[in-house]
Amino acid sequence: MQGPRPPRRRYEQQPTRKVVTGAAAPGALVETTDGALLVQPFEHWPYYTQEQHLLVDNEILDARFKQRLQLHYSRLERLVRVPSNELRRGYQLANNDGVLLGKYFPEWAYCPISNRFQKVADWRAAWTSNGREANQFNPPKSLVPRTRQPGSPVRMQRLEQVRFVLVSPAGEVADIPWDRWLLARQPGRVRVQERHGELQATMLDFEAAQPAGFSFIEYSVFDRLGDLSGIFLTAKNQQGQPLQDANGQQIRTSLNGLYSLRVRRSDLVQYGLLPFQNGTRGQSRPGDEHILFRPVIRSSNSIYYANKLESLYIPTRLTQRSTELIDLIRTSHEEGDTAERISRDIKRHQSIEISVAYITALIDADFELTDEVLDASELLYRQAEYDYLTRDEQGEHRNATTGRPELVFTAVPGLQLPGLARIYHLDQLKMVSVQPSYSRLDPLPSEQALQPDVYSPTSPNQPVNEREGSAIRKHYISIYGNQARFLPAYESYGEGIFLQFDRDELQKWEDEHNEVGEQARLIQANYLQSWQRQAGRVITASEVMIHTFSHLLLKELEFQCGYPVTSLRERLYCGDGMAGVLLFTVAGAEGSYGGLVSLSKDGRFEEIIRTALMRATDCSSDPVCWHPGEQGQGVGGLNMAACSSCSLVPETSCEEFNSFLDRRLVIDPKFGYFRKLVAAGL
Repeated sequence: MQGPRPPRRRYEQQPTRKVVTGAAAPGALVETTDGALLVQPFEHWPYYTQEQHLLVDNEILDARFKQRLQLHYSRLERLVRVPSNELRRGYQLANNDGVLLGKYFPEWAYCPISNRFQKVADWRAAWTSNGREANQFNPPKSLVPRTRQPGSPVRMQRLEQVRFVLVSPAGEVADIPWDRWLLARQPGRVRVQERHGELQATMLDFEAAQPAGFSFIEYSVFDRLGDLSGIFLTAKNQQGQPLQDANGQQIRTSLNGLYSLRVRRSDLVQYGLLPFQNGTRGQSRPGDEHILFRPVIRSSNSIYYANKLESLYIPTRLTQRSTELIDLIRTSHEEGDTAERISRDIKRHQSIEISVAYITALIDADFELTDEVLDASELLYRQAEYDYLTRDEQGEHRNATTGRPELVFTAVPGLQLPGLARIYHLDQLKMVSVQPSYSRLDPLPSEQALQPDVYSPTSPNQPVNEREGSAIRKHYISIYGNQARFLPAYESYGEGIFLQFDRDELQKWEDEHNEVGEQARLIQANYLQSWQRQAGRVITASEVMIHTFSHLLLKELEFQCGYPVTSLRERLYCGDGMAGVLLFTVAGAEGSYGGLVSLSKDGRFEEIIRTALMRATDCSSDPVCWHPGEQGQGVGGLNMAACSSCSLVPETSCEEFNSFLDRRLVIDPKFGYFRKLVAAGL
């Protein structure tokens, strides 16, 4: 006997980490079985509007990380643990408050039976006008007759969203005005100057009137044509008859040439076609006429790049406490209370033990929770982590509030590998991730995540031409921009292995071999011509060698130990005062329950290193991979002797988009850093 039908699904479950690392963060397009959804800004989630983010248990404590973020987010009060967004039995919420918010996007969808093509809002209106309940419309669907006979019963048909959307270099997204593409394209191409060069663009006429009798668009696909020329839009009247132009020709066009379309932001705003993610209409800004939206496939990688920042937890000078407790101590101090009285009052009213020494230290430090001088530089931020791990403060460090171990590490004794200073196994580590912004079309360097966007020195806030308007800018996940008081964050626990290189040996290696500098010079020259370039950054031979060595180890762990590379990640420490790499995995991934650390406790990791170096001497693409020439290989020619057969790893595991790699700097028999180790193994 068939039981009652379950309720229509209104929710889509997403893993917590994806809500912070891009796949399901604000501004991202999430592909689901019910259609594509655009995740709304953080302040519009029910989790936020119902003030779940204010609960003490939902604050993530990392004082060092928070202080760094406050350099750009001056009003930031706390990092907020994101909701689990968990479902039971596929459709019931496990926590009614822990909900994100999204909307169907793109909003243009067609019925594969009737071929009618219109916005989801119009489909919903048609649904309810036929006496159907609005809450049964999800996922979007139409009503079509079962047969061609008049009065035939209707059936429900899932709608198909169109595959293309408009995105801007400033990070906004909009629907393509399909009615304008069909009915009001300008007759000639328009020359525009973009950052990649000149383009003959197709533009739309937003002032042209619709033809008399126009009712809807028909969307039809001809499979015999495998490109955009096989997708047609046809103007129809109320009776479903094709409309004709003044010459008696059907008003019909294909999608051929769609990628040459450019739509000015000023036009989208003026005609109400630019909704922000929160559903309100986009506001006009100076320079809008120079910002051009362009079409992309909604599932392409270029539609969303997360500007993610991470912090390895290291104990700060003062033990971490909640924001509310620190604010309470500060307020009491400003009112004239002594440290002894503050400690006594907190114990009496909050039932929390706070020592007088801690309160005194807070007051003496002017409530700055870290001892370091920070700026927006990722290099300086990582320097503190590197220094802490290498200055022999080994042991177990617990969170003072929860008592949970957050950093447990010791050095591996008896290291026998020349070129490496020490190896540390981190039995427990905590990594905090936050994504304050994102970009579209191209990724932004990590350094820019905490810096203001500038169009030009003379006109920092508005572009004066199309070339400036095509500059990639970050788009904040908060409707308050860099004035946000709260940022969603993700806290993950795991384990890792930290390898410290001998800096004296690295310097000696670079000084003694001219070929080493030449390899780095070739990569630097290609880097200065690439989209990734950052003013002032110099790619050194040591940086490339350490990064390549990290990739070789990641791949060897998969070959020899069975850990999939997708479950492992790297964190590079390369700079004037650093030379190391952390290979780690977090909870929920293979190897995160002691398996990775165990490799470093019985001498096995040294053998893994030797085997990785030996394996790197043989690439199936050699000699082409070994001798790529000055043009290099990979994206932008940013790799030399490194390809997918020998050195590339999944993008989720690499910090540099699989760039700045060269096996020769590691294993070349004449100048490779580990050449003696390789020669001893042959």
